Amino acid sequence: MSKKRKIIIEEKSSMTDEPPELDNHDGESETEEIDEEEIDEIDDKDDKEPDEVDLEENDEESDDDLDTEESDKDDKEDESDEESDDDLEAEEKNDRNRDLHSRNKENNDEDSESEEVNEEGKDNLREQLTQKVASMKETSVDKARQYKDKAIKGMQALGNFIIALVKILINPITWIIVAVVLIIMVISGLTLTLGKNDFNELCGIDGVGSVLVGDDVDDFTRQSAIVSWLTSTPFEQFGNKPMTREQAIGVMGNLIRESYGANPYAIQGDHSITSWQTCDNNCVLDWGTAGGKAIGIIQWDSGRRVSMVNFAIEQGTQWYDLNTQLRFLKKELDSGEGRYLVNNGFLNPFNSIADTTTIWNRFFERSADDEAGNQKRIDYAESFAQKYVGGGGLATHCIGGMGIDTTNLVQLAIESAWPTKKQALVSDCSISNLTNCGKSNARPAYLQARIIAEQNSLRGPDNIRELYASCDRFVATMVIASETDLNFPWGATTEQGEYLKNPENGWKEVSCQDRQPGDVLWRDGHIMLYVGIVNGQDSIASASATERTGAISKVYCSGRMFHADGSLATGYRKVN
Repeated sequence: MSKKRKIIIEEKSSMTDEPPELDNHDGESETEEIDEEEIDEIDDKDDKEPDEVDLEENDEESDDDLDTEESDKDDKEDESDEESDDDLEAEEKNDRNRDLHSRNKENNDEDSESEEVNEEGKDNLREQLTQKVASMKETSVDKARQYKDKAIKGMQALGNFIIALVKILINPITWIIVAVVLIIMVISGLTLTLGKNDFNELCGIDGVGSVLVGDDVDDFTRQSAIVSWLTSTPFEQFGNKPMTREQAIGVMGNLIRESYGANPYAIQGDHSITSWQTCDNNCVLDWGTAGGKAIGIIQWDSGRRVSMVNFAIEQGTQWYDLNTQLRFLKKELDSGEGRYLVNNGFLNPFNSIADTTTIWNRFFERSADDEAGNQKRIDYAESFAQKYVGGGGLATHCIGGMGIDTTNLVQLAIESAWPTKKQALVSDCSISNLTNCGKSNARPAYLQARIIAEQNSLRGPDNIRELYASCDRFVATMVIASETDLNFPWGATTEQGEYLKNPENGWKEVSCQDRQPGDVLWRDGHIMLYVGIVNGQDSIASASATERTGAISKVYCSGRMFHADGSLATGYRKVN
């Protein structure tokens, strides 16, 4: 603290004898704020004696005056400098404030403009959204109206269709038209079968099968088919058994030598195999019984040739038809020709291929070959044997009358029926002509059972030739072939129903709860056989007129009645 300020304070204290008042100004006056140390110093001085104070003051007065002057000078300079600095700072501050104000104003102007633009964009967007929503509402309403109109039109069309359909169904003319169409379809189906060779079907009434190859196959395929036929066709003189593999191959060695590779078109001396084209049955018959004009796979000559051609005429075929020739061969083997072979050892089980080849040549063909010629036959047979592995699918397997168990009615019916009705459907039937109806799709056991039934029936053969797609014929065949009732009517179902109801014929009515396999089920217009459990379900075997041959289907009880093939039926059992 300056001396001058100390002196002023001391003077005031001495004049007033009171504690000095402190100046609280912030530098506007010449005196500065007194801090606590200075106050303590003043207090200490006050405690001293007045004389000492005065002396000290007098001694220091001159020095303080000098210091005070210098200090005042310095203070003024400082104050002047400070004032100058303060003015500069204030001016700079004012400039900065003006710049800031200018920038703030510009920013405010830009914000205002931006706000105006944003507001304008919002208004445009709001207007667009409003228009879009209105458009969507209008579109939705239009679509809903369209769907409604379509639904109404659809319901109206459906209603009109139903009304029209009902009118058509209740109109008798409709059913007349349907009947006419069905008749046309049946006639068309019959027309498609005209000209069909009956001998290309399965086993016929005589138990003879067929080869299933065309005329354009190669020699080996045709030869394999013939061997397959020989090993699957029963011959009466052979004990109603087919040939063994060795026997059939021995025969084939002879046919290859005889007819240029077992060719049914062969005429003796015609190596080009073309003469048959201009020589039919009548042409061959014109030759009479002259020799040296052998024909067919066996090269039948002289009187045997005439017999063979007459057989073809009876069958309605030409002499060069392969299946016709095989049927005629069976006819010979079932008679004296076959017996002659048997008597000369053809059936000896120890025969080799060479043995059977030689026996067939000498006792059936009766050729003019010497030993060398006979050896060629053996060579052909053994060469064929090396290549032949079986003719499966090339010929039908006819089991004749010996291959099925006719003593069991139920088993016979199951073997004679297809597993499903769909498999049993036929397309070769006509209501106007039932001959051969269903024959093409009858199972082999059914075909053979019918042969046996017609032989055994006390009523004689059926008056409708080979009718298979018929419920009455199916049941009659099973009942007669199994010898359950040899006097059972062939049909129709009305006659069969009257026969079953008459106790004198040995049949009695039975309930479904008392059913047994072998029971006959009858209702007006339909007849069936109950065959017990087949593939896990109670089953019947039945056929249907012009629709299908025998087939297996399910049956169940409805009280005492049997529910089978879509309706109720009464059960009957043979008791004596």
